[in-house]
Amino acid sequence: MDVLPSPLAEIVNGWKEWGTVLQIWAILTLGFYNWLWRGVWRDEKTRKAINGWLGQDRVFTRYQRSLGRVLDQLDHWLSVPEINANRSPLSRAFSRGLIQTTLLWAVVYPFTLFLLQWLFGSALTLGGILLAPAPEITQTLFVIVLSSVVVSLLVAMRKAQHADSSRCTVLFLTAMGSLMGGQWLATQINTPIPNFVSVALSVPLVLVGTNERAIILFLGFFPVLNALADFASIGATRYFLRPGLAKGNNATLCALSDLAVGLGIFFALGCGMIWLIDTVRFADGSALLDLEGLFEDLRHNPAD
Repeated sequence: MDVLPSPLAEIVNGWKEWGTVLQIWAILTLGFYNWLWRGVWRDEKTRKAINGWLGQDRVFTRYQRSLGRVLDQLDHWLSVPEINANRSPLSRAFSRGLIQTTLLWAVVYPFTLFLLQWLFGSALTLGGILLAPAPEITQTLFVIVLSSVVVSLLVAMRKAQHADSSRCTVLFLTAMGSLMGGQWLATQINTPIPNFVSVALSVPLVLVGTNERAIILFLGFFPVLNALADFASIGATRYFLRPGLAKGNNATLCALSDLAVGLGIFFALGCGMIWLIDTVRFADGSALLDLEGLFEDLRHNPAD
């Protein structure tokens, strides 16, 4: 006959199973309480800020202040020359830094999509050609850590761009050194990763080998058009958000204006792409893409 365990034995067994978890939870709780009391509540400036935030009885006021901080940060990143020159709100919204960022992102994001596809466990293929095999878990973790380091350095460089040119140069060189040295370090720790620079450079060659017109469209016209559309859309949103958050202005009217401009930009982007494909011709009179055949195929095979 089995002897029923005593309550003390059940407690001991439970502690063996959950004791470590409870200890970690207790340490984290005490640490949070210590930070909340010593680092937040006992600091007069922080305490007043929290009291003021909790004392606001309107959700819109909190949203207004939070979004205002986001816009201020974007201005700090993208519109410092315009702010220093006391330019108009329109110039600040459609700043030189914004067009530079959107053009850079238009070039970077196709290759970023390739990298994300690889990080999620898929092999990189293009036109039936294998560019990089599917990664192992150690390779994925290494690339994530390396990418985080490089991105953090570039963000820090961006913040120091208008303050300290020497620090900006050091951060840029460190980021490039980390990016270039990552390949060597991965080999040293027996976790070789694909040479993404070679992969990126091989994409145009593969596109030319499979379809000579694809490189003109997807690495030429489309990124430029997309960058211009992003510049116009983001600039319009920044321009309409400022007066929409200011007291005394009609926020609904600003939001509807931003929506109307966004729809207009989207419509212009689609029409511009179609016009460009249909207008630009090769020497033999052929178009960059057979639009009639494409639309006919979409009509008969929408799932594809």
